[in-house]
Amino acid sequence: MNRNRTSATVLVCCLAIAIPITAIAADIVGTVARVMDGNTFEIASPKDSIVRIRLCGVHSPERSEPNYRPARRLLSEKIGKREIRCVRVGEGTVCDNRSKPTNKGKVIAQCFTGDNDVATIMIRARMACDWPKFSGGHYQKVGVPDVCVQSK
Repeated sequence: MNRNRTSATVLVCCLAIAIPITAIAADIVGTVARVMDGNTFEIASPKDSIVRIRLCGVHSPERSEPNYRPARRLLSEKIGKREIRCVRVGEGTVCDNRSKPTNKGKVIAQCFTGDNDVATIMIRARMACDWPKFSGGHYQKVGVPDVCVQSK
């Protein structure tokens, strides 16, 4: 009897440890397949097939806005056909507790090429604006004077 109780206790403890670990969604890792604009692109991921990503915490010009083409071209030059790692909102991003994890069929994420935050690359090139509603002002602190700020 005592041995069964010990075994049951060990099993419960193991499950308590394992459940939170398996509940955490893995980062999205893959190759950038297509860039839509200065903050939206698709990743070809072996695990998730094609995933549409929107960078969290920044705003870049949309198709109908000035500088759309230069922003899209820059993002494509920096990440196109390269391996990228994206951390979903809610899994340890600067946008956690400020942004939804998905919007309009896109995964909202903070993405990296190596150790470089892709949104920071776009901010430093002045092709994206910090969106403090979602970033908490994070991208205003990346060492660029007079970073533009999205207010809507």
